[in-house]
Amino acid sequence: PSELLPPQQQEATFEVTCVCFPKSVGVRARPEYPGDRTGKVIAPGETFTCRLLDGGARYKTVFWHSHSIRFYYLADDSGWIHDYDSDSSSRSLHPHSSSR
Repeated sequence: PSELLPPQQQEATFEVTCVCFPKSVGVRARPEYPGDRTGKVIAPGETFTCRLLDGGARYKTVFWHSHSIRFYYLADDSGWIHDYDSDSSSRSLHPHSSSR
């Protein structure tokens, strides 16, 4: 995706944990909600690695109805994961504070 850092800077990653109990979050092909799912899911409690976007941003914000949804790009290039939980006012992902 064009939002990603140039190849020489793609090692900039960070960890994120899925905190949306008890359900999983579906990985999206693009940072769009509801968007097309890839078939991959992130399970509750799972920690995964994301890549920084162009300009060093951790996420891309997408607006859907009255919700601000953050999309994180998975470092394994399998797609985008969002932090929107339709059953809660809390965000479903918890990014860790340090980058690699």
